[in-house]
This record gives sequence, C-alpha cells and structure tokens, in this order.
Amino acid sequence: MSDWTFVSRDPEETRAIGRELGRAIGADGLAIALIGPLGAGKTVFVKGLAEGLGVNPSGVSSPTFVIAQQYALPEGPEV
Repeated sequence: MSDWTFVSRDPEETRAIGRELGRAIGADGLAIALIGPLGAGKTVFVKGLAEGLGVNPSGVSSPTFVIAQQYALPEGPEV
C-alpha cells in the first residue's frame, strides 16, 4: 500500500489533480481512501477523479458521509 500526498493551492488545482489521477489509473480493481477534515477538498478531488474516469461529476456526493460510493463507468467494469 502506498501513501501519496498532493499539495493544492485552490479547488481548481485539487480538481485537476483528481482528473489527472483518474486518467492515469483507470478503474479496474482499485480502491482509494481519502483522509482529511471537513472542508479539506475531498469532494472536489473526487469530482475531478470522476471526470478523469469518464464519469459525470455532477452525480458525485460527499465521500465523508458514506462507507463506500460506487459510480457507473461509461466503459469497462460496471462500477
């Protein structure tokens, strides 16, 4: 297991980091854990991640209040 740390100066940069990660990793068998206080930018990051995976980011809800959240992918595995 690896820990990665990204430093972002604003929400747009946070979303761009998520988008680039989504483009780079694909979605086959990967689990990502987000750790941070309320307001840290987790939802913004996940919206960018969704975009990078080809998922409509408008359907992304806050990951803070769920144990697991699944999103349908346009291609590849079901979720």
